[in-house]
Amino acid sequence: CSKHAHPTFAETLAELGGKSIRLEIYEPRPCKPGPIPVEVSRPSWVLLTSPSAVSGYIEHLHPIENIKVACMGLTTQAAAQAAGLTVDVVPTQPGTEEMVRAIIDYKI
Repeated sequence: CSKHAHPTFAETLAELGGKSIRLEIYEPRPCKPGPIPVEVSRPSWVLLTSPSAVSGYIEHLHPIENIKVACMGLTTQAAAQAAGLTVDVVPTQPGTEEMVRAIIDYKI
């Protein structure tokens, strides 16, 4: 996420019994992320919330083996697919709680 991202995703996930590690390596402009800590170097999910987040992921982190991709909405999904990503989850409505629930439902 970016340093400007709201903490609501992690908070909602924690309320539902999940955990996440916040990794601030993205900004809504071109950036050079620092080294990725070992504990998160093999994430199982990438959550993309905007087309610019897709661009940042493609430029700085892609490909990550065996990763699942969740997109916040249809515009982000379209950008991810145009970039060649396979999208695993898109909530029926954009929003933090909807994204968390869509990922939980996917895993069930």
